[in-house]
Amino acid sequence: MSGYRKKLSGAEYRKRKAEESTKIDSLLKKIPKISNFITSSTNSSNNDQQPSCSSVPELEETSAPDNEEELSNTSPSQDTNRTPSNFSSSHTEELQSTTDILRFNSDPVLWNLNEETRDFITMNGIPRNDNTDFKNSKNVYNDKTRYCSKSLFQRTLKNGEIQRREWLIYSETKGSVFCVPCLLFGRSVETNAFTGEGFRDWNNSKARLEGHENSDFHKTNVSYFKARAVIHGRVDQRLIKQLDEEITYWKKILFRVIAIIKSLAIRGLPFRGNSERIGDPHNENFLGTVELLAEFDPFLSEHLKLYAHPGSGNTSYLSKTIYEEIILLMQNKVLQQISSEVQSAKYFGIIVDSTPDIAHVDQLTIIIRYVRDNSDIVERFLEFIPNIGHKAKDIENALLKSLENNGLDIMNCRGQSYDNASNMSDIYSGLQTRIKTINPLADYVPCAAHSLNLVGSCAVESVTEAVDFFSTLQELYNFFTISTHRWEILVQRTNLRIKSLSQTRWSARHDACYVLEKEWSAIIDALEFIAESGDEKPTTRSEATGLQRKLQHLETAILVIVWNVILDRFNAASKKLQESQADLSSVVQIYSSLALFLQDMRDRQFYEYEEKAKTLSGVQDYYRYDTRRKKTRKIQPDESRVNERIPSSGQENFRTNVYYPILDTLSVQLAGRKSAYEKLYEKFNFFDNLSEIDTTELKNLANKLVNKYPDDLEETLGNECIHLHYQLKDSSANTEDVRSAQNICNVLHSRSLRDVYPNVDIALRIFLSVPATNCSGERSFPTLKRVKTYLRASIGQDRLNALALLSIEAQLVQEIEYDDIIDIFARTKARKKKF
Repeated sequence: MSGYRKKLSGAEYRKRKAEESTKIDSLLKKIPKISNFITSSTNSSNNDQQPSCSSVPELEETSAPDNEEELSNTSPSQDTNRTPSNFSSSHTEELQSTTDILRFNSDPVLWNLNEETRDFITMNGIPRNDNTDFKNSKNVYNDKTRYCSKSLFQRTLKNGEIQRREWLIYSETKGSVFCVPCLLFGRSVETNAFTGEGFRDWNNSKARLEGHENSDFHKTNVSYFKARAVIHGRVDQRLIKQLDEEITYWKKILFRVIAIIKSLAIRGLPFRGNSERIGDPHNENFLGTVELLAEFDPFLSEHLKLYAHPGSGNTSYLSKTIYEEIILLMQNKVLQQISSEVQSAKYFGIIVDSTPDIAHVDQLTIIIRYVRDNSDIVERFLEFIPNIGHKAKDIENALLKSLENNGLDIMNCRGQSYDNASNMSDIYSGLQTRIKTINPLADYVPCAAHSLNLVGSCAVESVTEAVDFFSTLQELYNFFTISTHRWEILVQRTNLRIKSLSQTRWSARHDACYVLEKEWSAIIDALEFIAESGDEKPTTRSEATGLQRKLQHLETAILVIVWNVILDRFNAASKKLQESQADLSSVVQIYSSLALFLQDMRDRQFYEYEEKAKTLSGVQDYYRYDTRRKKTRKIQPDESRVNERIPSSGQENFRTNVYYPILDTLSVQLAGRKSAYEKLYEKFNFFDNLSEIDTTELKNLANKLVNKYPDDLEETLGNECIHLHYQLKDSSANTEDVRSAQNICNVLHSRSLRDVYPNVDIALRIFLSVPATNCSGERSFPTLKRVKTYLRASIGQDRLNALALLSIEAQLVQEIEYDDIIDIFARTKARKKKF
């Protein structure tokens, strides 16, 4: 039977035990005392040439005795009575004593595992005894005898290179091999075949040795062995060099892997495909990028040759497990950076919005707005939270939990911005009311861009002609895009392409109006060609004729001109409001300027637009109202027609019943929306003209702000504002613009004045942290749709959040140092045990 060993009898066992004990005692008597090699303090000046333990040469450079007879030439009594002075007097005695120590150190079974032994071996290196006699290592396997061999002390790499196993040592006493780093620094509770009784299974030696030297236990102990002494002057430099080369090798691989992950994650691209094999065309972006880089990187190319398909349990750092772990490490790094910046800024605002993803899961997005230490206003994405529902209470719980998980205190929130949905904006039970119940200083700001869209929607819906006009625009788009043949006819005649409308993005309406005005004649020509073509169906020709007649009306041409002017200004204002730098000051100024612009259009611009429309359409003084029978409203018995005014012409009818109502509705809606922002802005408005306002009024306004935020601002804010008022006024010749809160904040940071005006700095950070729109929340939705596509509809929520964060916060990802991620990854994978 394989591995069978006959059990010794009791007498035989005791006989062998006695022989072994006698042999050990005889050997110990021949070992000199350690005092023979240490110079006393009194004689140190007289024995400068005395060698120390650290100067003992390596084993392979010493003429060790060939047998026990040579070793016995030096008697224990002579060694014991030898003094330090006698030790330095004879080179032969010095060499013999050194040989005895090395002979003793070459057998790990005889080591006393204490700190002195560890220091001696780490400073002087591991003795080599692979040239010794292996007769005691005899093992019998199925009548086959095997011994330890010199080949075990060498390791052959895949590229054919041969490396010595410096960590391996043979014990003549046991006839086994031991791992020196694990024997010296391994825990007693974690003994294995290379630390306890020693390893002597020569039949399976290759696999067991490779398994041990690749284990975390062995690598951890080698690290302790390496760090035990200063590297200079050590004998184990080859062992350390081997470990350093291996660390450097895998760091280079990780450097390339992290670079690929950053590139793919920032762009929201998928990582893996149907295959996980190098060379397969379906292995998707990660392995495909690795292959691409390998074509120009010899180091990576060689790595692929050796580790392309290592199999389960082997290291290559190219598997999906590795890059998924690195993605999570990068996510944590970015979140830590955001949390650190918010805590440094102290005050922040919150933005919340939701949308369904491709799998019909409602995703709630959380955005944080704050002022960085360099005075930049930023809005950072935190995470998507799935399936919260649309109840204000559920959204509140999810929001508070998210802030807590990221180390943010809701009591430092000074603003909140959502859309105008009732569950968010309701003053009785909406989310904004629930947050203000917890923190009364968290002011609610309706999304300014969303409110501007609502202003336009109300203006369109207030006039029938406006509704018909935009319906005509959509019909025109549908007519040409439903057929590739019709689209080709249009493309041959136009330089610009007609656009579809959008219910939420008014920029799309502006694009549609702009194209229709610029390509008016070409579009009518395309419709006329289709209407007169005998190759078209009657229904197609009828539709083309109907659209052509609608466009040839003077009223339609006037609406094209008017709405193009209005939407051009609204679109530019909306884009400005959607910037993350927008604040309440920007909202109030833009709304006020739009109101003045609309008033100017109402007072003086109609006849100018009428002339442009006549030139555009080629129709002169022709309104449909003039060709229709005038309708007379039936009056009741108690009414009269004295004050009733009936338009006398089509021009007057269009101006009074279409043009003025559109502009009046826009103005009224703008004024109503603006009042909500002015009420919030009035607390901070003195910062926008700080250098020009009267000092008495300035102090009163500052005191009101202190009363609003008594726990944040000191009463000295008024004095600081007056001081800053004069400083900014005296430096008016400077090119810096100080007519806004943002510019003043930049001045305080650029001139290092925050310590001079600490309360002004706090007030500005509070004001600028209040979000004016929730557009950053909506900007996260395209990333959601790009990351979670129909091909990745089953992606996990944790991975979705990680990839979305890395894509949205690409700037922070670019700033991550490769070495930081590698160090974190190394600490995570090391699994070191503390003694």
